[in-house]
Amino acid sequence: AWWHDDPVEFTGRFASVASSYVHARPRHVPVYLGGFSPRARRRIAERADGFLPVVTSDVTDLDAAVSAPWADLRAAAAEAGRPADAIGAVLRVNPKPGETAADAAALVRRVATDTDVDHTFVDLMYLADDTDSALEAVEEILGAV
Repeated sequence: AWWHDDPVEFTGRFASVASSYVHARPRHVPVYLGGFSPRARRRIAERADGFLPVVTSDVTDLDAAVSAPWADLRAAAAEAGRPADAIGAVLRVNPKPGETAADAAALVRRVATDTDVDHTFVDLMYLADDTDSALEAVEEILGAV
């Protein structure tokens, strides 16, 4: 109730809130979902704020892997009565074992030029063994893109 009612008032078994006006409300927290099954895609189109596609360095056709599924989801959102632009996308880049931060940066640059995705995150699992090497990889990737 504190997130949307004014005034807030509650009487329960274990706690009560006297009639109060709450002005510090949380902002909308976007929910992005992944998945390619028909049910997952329907759930994204009907309810989610966005889509989480995933690519690795061996993906040669970013349109087929990212852009086309995203366009399909936006169309499905419109069919479900939502604005097509209600479905955003954040692309997950998964480096493979043995790849480097430079390899990840190259893939992020490809994504930037070959798709409409504005947001990308890089899974550091295979790029870093500890916090220091993770931070070094992040600095290298950010410096290269």
